[in-house]
Amino acid sequence: MDWRALTQVKELGAVIYNCSCLANDFAKIFEAYWSLGLPNATIPTPWSSAYSTNFNKETPLDVKLNGTAAKVYFSSSPPRLCQKGRTTDID
Repeated sequence: MDWRALTQVKELGAVIYNCSCLANDFAKIFEAYWSLGLPNATIPTPWSSAYSTNFNKETPLDVKLNGTAAKVYFSSSPPRLCQKGRTTDID
């Protein structure tokens, strides 16, 4: 294993309960990546609208976390794997 590869991986874990809006939005990212793991998969251009999102840097989802108002969205990378409306990690 190349030890330098370990410096490129950044992960974050979070637990959010009873928020189907966030679960559904994250499922879109998961399903997109899952589809690319199939044999002979290619990156679609454009992505199906089924993977699009309304929650991003400009229009985050308003939620309450432990009684505190918060704004949240999921970003992803690389840009070619970001569907319509998705903010990239670099942004």
